[in-house]
Amino acid sequence: MISNETKRLGKQPNIETGKPPFQSQVCLELAQMLLTVELASNSLPDLRKWAQEVDLDAGEYNRNGKYAVTGIGPDTWHYICILAGNENSIKPDVHITRFVEGILGYAPSKSEIVQLLQKQLIFMASFQNN
Repeated sequence: MISNETKRLGKQPNIETGKPPFQSQVCLELAQMLLTVELASNSLPDLRKWAQEVDLDAGEYNRNGKYAVTGIGPDTWHYICILAGNENSIKPDVHITRFVEGILGYAPSKSEIVQLLQKQLIFMASFQNN
C-alpha cells in the first residue's frame, strides 16, 4: 500500500516497500544510469557534450524511459544537466514560476515556463550583440 506521505510528495514509491526512495538510493541509481550513457570516453568534456545534447523532452528520461531513475523528475534532470555543463538548460525555481504566473495570469506548465524563458533570453541576447 502506498503511504499518504508518498502520495503527498508525488514520488514514485519503492516497489518493495511502497515508501519514497531514500536519497542515497536515488543517487546510486543515477550513478548507475550515467554509467550506461554512451559517451565517447569517460571524461569531463564528453559528459559536458552529453549534457548539451541530451533531449530531456524526448521521453527517455521520464518514468518509463530508457534512462528513467526513480525519484528523479524533469526538474532534477534539468539541474543535473546544468551541473554537467549544459549552459542552455533552465530549471525555474518557485520564485521564477510565481513571477511568470503573475505576468501571464495563469499557472503555466514547467516546460512552458522553460520555453518562455529561453525565448526571452535569446531575445535579450540579441540586444547584447548589437
